[in-house]
This record gives sequence, C-alpha cells and structure tokens, in this order.
Amino acid sequence: MAELRFRPALPADAELVYRWANDPVTRAASFSNELIGWDQHLAWFTAQLGRDDRHPFVVEVDGAPVAFVRLDASAAKDGLCTISVNVAPEARGRGLGVGVLRAATPIAAGLGFAQIEALIRPDNHASQRAFVRAGYEQSASVVVNGEPALRYLEAT
Repeated sequence: MAELRFRPALPADAELVYRWANDPVTRAASFSNELIGWDQHLAWFTAQLGRDDRHPFVVEVDGAPVAFVRLDASAAKDGLCTISVNVAPEARGRGLGVGVLRAATPIAAGLGFAQIEALIRPDNHASQRAFVRAGYEQSASVVVNGEPALRYLEAT
C-alpha cells in the first residue's frame, strides 16, 4: 500500500471536506442523513480547527487527499478519543480505510490518547469490517444523537 501522510486540516480544506461530507454514501453512513449546507459546514469546520479537544487531519497519498480523519477527545478527559473517518469517494474500494485506521493509532498516542473508540451505525457494514480488520473489537451497543450505534474499541 502507498504511504499515508497525515497533515493537520487547514482552512483551505473546507470545500474538499464539504464535498466529501455530502457524498450520498457518506450521508447514508452518518448519524444525520440530511445534506449539509455550505454556511453550516464552514462554521463547523472553522470551529474544529480552533479547538484543543479536536484534531482534524487530511490524509494524503502521493500528495493527493484521500481521507478526512478527526480525533475528538473524550469529555471525561480519560485518555479516550473518538475517531471519525471519511474516505474520499474516489479513493474507496482500495483498502485505504484499514490503513488509515492503523496509521491513526500512533498519531492518537502522540496526542496523548491511550485508546481510540469508533461509533458506527449498525447498518454500516463496510465500516464495521474495516475497523475489525484494523484491530478494533465491538464493545457495546450505544445511542448517538437518538440513533442506535455500535461502539468499537481499539484492541489493547
């Protein structure tokens, strides 16, 4: 697999992340299926860049962006972070998701996180498979924004 390079997300990435976020496959896998308006996205994206408890990254292969990853600190400040991954529509089906998840582990550790969790819709089988292949284990059924979710933890 090609080398994955994580870089901090920049204001200039807002449009790219917006396009990926409104991709039909992404919306179907999200806890909110509604399309996101540009003004709403720009306000959210700008806020992510300025928070100490959020760590947004663009993942590149050979200089081309292939995924957006966010590591969000747990409100409990317990060393746990929640990972969010969106592989670019044009990069799907190449096995990049598993590589991105594995590559995120040392980055999370470097930020001081001891463990990573993922919250996945029960009908998002592709994400579930990717997380299992990357070494995560399903740990619980939970509720996210009123929707059922499966909690996966990085195996330790």
